[in-house]
Amino acid sequence: MKDNTRRTGRMGIMKLKFIVIIAILIGLGLLAYPFVSNYLAEHDGAKAIQQYQTQLDNQTDTDIQAQREMANEYNASVTGAQLQDPAGCRCRTITRKSSITPTT
Repeated sequence: MKDNTRRTGRMGIMKLKFIVIIAILIGLGLLAYPFVSNYLAEHDGAKAIQQYQTQLDNQTDTDIQAQREMANEYNASVTGAQLQDPAGCRCRTITRKSSITPTT
């Protein structure tokens, strides 16, 4: 019987050590999360900037001029148009000049 008590005691100590180790690992993971998250976000941002810069470097002046003309045509087509609230609110109408007028 004395032998069974030793085994049970050893198993209890091993379980306790296992739980403590798991708790420490979880704590370290929670402490490391902001740093790891920040590193990954910066890495992704730098990659996106690099891809954008590559696209800009590959564009010719005629491509840029064509895009500028398309933007100017679009801007001319929406000048003076009234913008409506996308949620369907009937309380106001927003114009391009950012003046708010009540509607009835």
